Amino acid sequence: MPRNKLSRTLIDSAFETPYTNDMELLKDIASIVQSATTILAIVVSGFWGYWIFIKNRQQYPRVKLSHSISHRKIDTQRILLHVTVTIQNIGEILLSLRAAETRVQQVLPLPESVADSMKKGADPVPVGETEISAWPLLGCHGTNFQKGLFEVEPGEIQELHHDFVVTGAIETILVYSYLKNVSKRNREIGWNLTTLYDVQ
Repeated sequence: MPRNKLSRTLIDSAFETPYTNDMELLKDIASIVQSATTILAIVVSGFWGYWIFIKNRQQYPRVKLSHSISHRKIDTQRILLHVTVTIQNIGEILLSLRAAETRVQQVLPLPESVADSMKKGADPVPVGETEISAWPLLGCHGTNFQKGLFEVEPGEIQELHHDFVVTGAIETILVYSYLKNVSKRNREIGWNLTTLYDVQ
């Protein structure tokens, strides 16, 4: 190789090598930053998912209950009560219902046990409780469902219907409904609703 060409090659190499190394270094840094950003995004996404799902308890169903009550006289001595329990799934997961109960209790005419307690100046609400528990039971429907038979999708509504026949002397009733939360295993907790209704 001629001397002048060899010298030019050596000179070009001396100038190009640092530039090339810098470019490779920048590429490596960019790759590392991109990888770190991806890992950070995954961590943040996982943390956010944990916060939403666990901290906000979205692994458990959420239910809104309401009562619709009507009555008709069957004859001079009996009244038919029709109770509709509306179950609205306001959560993010499927509600699978396994057990439900609705009962009707007498409020008026005032039962003697409650009236006597009030005449004595005693509180008819038992200690440690929040409601009067001495209302006489007029009727109770307990229902058990096979797994997968009664399900409510998120945002949807289902209804349970109950008929009760009570004496025509009843003036005011208390309707109580309870749904067992089967996602809370080994614990007797769930959703409940109490409604007062005037028959006369």
